[in-house]
Amino acid sequence: MQKERMTIHDIAKLAGVSASAVSIVLNDRPGVSDATRSHIKKIIRSNNYTPNLNSRKLILNKSFNIFIVADHRAGEGAFDDMFYNSAIMGALSRCGEVGYNLVLCDILQEYASSTLKQAVDQHNVDGVIFLQNIRAEVAEELTRAAMPFVVLDSHKQKSGYPCICCDYADASAKAVSYLIKTGHKQIAFIGNSSVHEFYISTFNGYMGALEKHGIPCCPSLATSAEVNFESINQAIGRLLKSEIKPDAIFCAADLMAIFAMQSLAMRGISIPEQISVCAVDNILPSQLSVPPLTTVDIAKNRMGTEAVDMLMDMIEGKNDINFRRCIPTGEVLVRNTVINRS
Repeated sequence: MQKERMTIHDIAKLAGVSASAVSIVLNDRPGVSDATRSHIKKIIRSNNYTPNLNSRKLILNKSFNIFIVADHRAGEGAFDDMFYNSAIMGALSRCGEVGYNLVLCDILQEYASSTLKQAVDQHNVDGVIFLQNIRAEVAEELTRAAMPFVVLDSHKQKSGYPCICCDYADASAKAVSYLIKTGHKQIAFIGNSSVHEFYISTFNGYMGALEKHGIPCCPSLATSAEVNFESINQAIGRLLKSEIKPDAIFCAADLMAIFAMQSLAMRGISIPEQISVCAVDNILPSQLSVPPLTTVDIAKNRMGTEAVDMLMDMIEGKNDINFRRCIPTGEVLVRNTVINRS
């Protein structure tokens, strides 16, 4: 005969406490003495007890699901982006630590017909992480439903939404400053035309570094492109036709830099001997490119864990939450795409 599964009431009886006291310990909440907590934990361990998830859902009125959402109308192809893959892994790891499931969701059409709205209506989600952006109407719907949400990698300076961000101006300044310290003076900039706020941040960092080191900016050395080879190839063509030829190119993201390197190689231009290349991100392909790309590290994994931590604070109703958390940028990872010209 199969042994019946032990319940929270069985643990309470063995420990000589109430079921609510056991629930407090299982969910790591205040409300019992340290001695009682230690005693209950000992009973739980000795009986190899694991709480039934459905029971926990009913007791705590939670689904233990966090949705991570890519809104294709707000940001194309986020689930295909290697930057966000690392952030998602960070979120997944933290969800496991706090006993939550991470559910990937996509808003392909309207929010009204989305899987996310269905989950919200059915109380099958406790909090939502959006990648990069959120539509105003979706934010309004979630606020109306009292559903906590966080925007991960937000580029808006004053969005008014809880968000995890990164100082891309600082990261860009670090990359350009490194190029200057290695003797480069004609530094070109290729920004991401698809995300206006991101373009502004990286361009400001580029300009700030030039001004700090007393290097004049040549307008023809600053351009923008979409994150695909054709667009980057056209940008490289424009830069090479400039009256002042670049001795280095700073790209706002690794993938843009890798496309730029391919374009330069097709033109017979050697990297870094003729033109150095530097970027921001440190996604895996930057280590595998030929030559390996010099870049500034962004703590993508930490952005994911911080997004979950912020959601948990909101779910638990904590006060004094910092609703805009800026993750510090890393250092320049020196590889093989920058030569010392000094």
